[in-house]
Amino acid sequence: MRKKYENQEARKERNAKKNDMRKQRLKDAHYREEERINRILAKRKKRDDWVRESNALRARQEKMRVAKNNLRNDDKWENIERMKRIAEFVRLQTLQKIEEENARTQRLKDQREGLVQARRQNSLNALLRKHKIQEHVEQMRISKRWDKLNEINRILEDDGTKKRGRGMRGSTSLPNLESP
Repeated sequence: MRKKYENQEARKERNAKKNDMRKQRLKDAHYREEERINRILAKRKKRDDWVRESNALRARQEKMRVAKNNLRNDDKWENIERMKRIAEFVRLQTLQKIEEENARTQRLKDQREGLVQARRQNSLNALLRKHKIQEHVEQMRISKRWDKLNEINRILEDDGTKKRGRGMRGSTSLPNLESP
């Protein structure tokens, strides 16, 4: 019985050792599993941190890109508006210049028309004086009264405007034209 008992004790010891080894292996397996889980969690945390930083960086870059685009678009619109204002200013200057040129042209046209009218009137007056002189000369020839020569001088002195004593110095046949 002793052998049996020793066998049982040996078996118990072996079983206890096996059980201890099994427990140690189980403990080691749990430790390794825990280490693996910790490594995975650390890796996952690291990857999540990286993703979060990458997303934050992308978001900042996107905000910068949007801000730059907005500024660029604002600059474009400001340029367009500035160009419109410049074009409007140039258009108004051109219109003003055209109006000034039209007014100047109209003044010159009116002056020219006045000159033409004055020349016509002077031509008519000269023709009338010529006819009066011819008539008086004819009457003097017929009547042989040369004492009426003063009337011819008076007709020659009268330029049709009833102004006397001006002579050539005060001639107004060509008034001064406005210079451009």
